Amino acid sequence: MGVKPSAANGIATGLCEQLFKEFKDGNSVNFDGYFYGRLYLDGTVNADGRISAANSINIRLVKGVKWALAASDFSFTNIADDKTPNVEFLISASTGAVRGKLIKGQAILVNGSTFGDDAEHVSAKFVFDEGTEVVGTVTSCGENLITVAWPSAMSDVPDGTEVTLTVTRTEDDMEYISMPKTATVISAA
Repeated sequence: MGVKPSAANGIATGLCEQLFKEFKDGNSVNFDGYFYGRLYLDGTVNADGRISAANSINIRLVKGVKWALAASDFSFTNIADDKTPNVEFLISASTGAVRGKLIKGQAILVNGSTFGDDAEHVSAKFVFDEGTEVVGTVTSCGENLITVAWPSAMSDVPDGTEVTLTVTRTEDDMEYISMPKTATVISAA
C-alpha cells in the first residue's frame, strides 16, 4: 500500500509550492508536529531598519516531537570498520517469526555484519525495564549471523516489553560494541 510515485511527485510539488507561499508571506510552517519550517534573517538591516542586500533569508527545518528519533531506531555503520559489529535486525528462530519480535523461550537470531566467526569472542547483552541487564549465551557465530539462546532471566518479562540488544566482539583485548537494536518480547501464539 502507499502512494504511487506519480501521485507522490504531484503531492510533494504541491506541498513545496505551499511552503514557498507561506515563507514568502513571512510565515512559519508547522507540519502537525513532524517538523517546523522557520525563517531566519542573517546580517544586519539598514540604519532605517529595512532589509538590504547585506541580508539573506534562511529557512531552517526543525524536527518536531513526532519525529523524535532515538539512536536505537536506526544504526550507522562505518563501512571502513572491519571490527565493530553491526546489528540489522533481531528475529526468533521459529516458524512464522517476525523481525523485531522475540518469542519467549525461542533462540534469537541476530542478523548483521562483522560478527567474526568465533562465538567465544562475541557476546550479547539485553537491557530492559530502565536498566535491567541480561547477558545472553551466543551458541553459534558467523560473519553475518549469530544465534543467542533465550535468556531464562527474560522469561517473566511481560509481553510488549521492549528490549535493547548490543553485540560486543572482542579482538586482541579490544572490545568493539554495536549500536543498540530494539525488539519487543511476545509470547508464543
